[in-house]
Amino acid sequence: MTRSERAWLAGLLGLLAAPVVAWAAVELPTTTVIDDRMPSFHFQPTEVYTVRPGDTLWTLSDRLGVPVAQLIADNEIVNPDMLQIGQKLVYHPPGWRDPVRSLLGLEVRRTPDPAPQNLSSRGSDPMQFLPKGTRVIYCTLTAYTAGFESTGKNPGDPLYGVTATGKHVVQGETVAVDPRVIPYGTRVFIPGIGYRVAEDTGGAIAGRHIDIYYDDVQVARHFGVKYHVPVYILPNDQTGA
Repeated sequence: MTRSERAWLAGLLGLLAAPVVAWAAVELPTTTVIDDRMPSFHFQPTEVYTVRPGDTLWTLSDRLGVPVAQLIADNEIVNPDMLQIGQKLVYHPPGWRDPVRSLLGLEVRRTPDPAPQNLSSRGSDPMQFLPKGTRVIYCTLTAYTAGFESTGKNPGDPLYGVTATGKHVVQGETVAVDPRVIPYGTRVFIPGIGYRVAEDTGGAIAGRHIDIYYDDVQVARHFGVKYHVPVYILPNDQTGA
């Protein structure tokens, strides 16, 4: 290699090394505050929860010990008030810290959980959104199916899945009531469950007791019994949409 070539190479190496030296001279902050709604891209959550009837992000936050904001970010939830039964939610257990964030000195700033935006979540008063003339009663909630374990009927029976009003049961619509308390055809709103229609009854349904219809027997069993739940009775001329 000639002298001129060696000089050219030395100059090139000097140019390449300059940014590295300059970067090394910069004193990085010991702690950088970031928003806790930033998902963990390096270490994805490994715990999985399957949404059950009656679950909301706010009740799951309390149960799992994970901020609502983090559940929303890690699961890319668009509408926090529209969880689906059977939906899989991933999360980190309480106390977990992202190793990459810890290594870089990133301190997570906890932001307040978003306030519920519609009627299905806690923290809002449904009466301010529901039609004028709506009244509230407190009921015991259970769940049932069209199957033998709930109705004594099996598929093939002419009355299988047929309600007391002659309609066929529909998940997301049908509830069984005591018609002396809630007349047939009445639309109701149940926080965390949504709008339903009083279309059925049963031998065990008496007084302020509502049985919510589900297609899946396992879902109905997981629902269990819920006591003293506010049920909003809509005026007959309202659709509740």
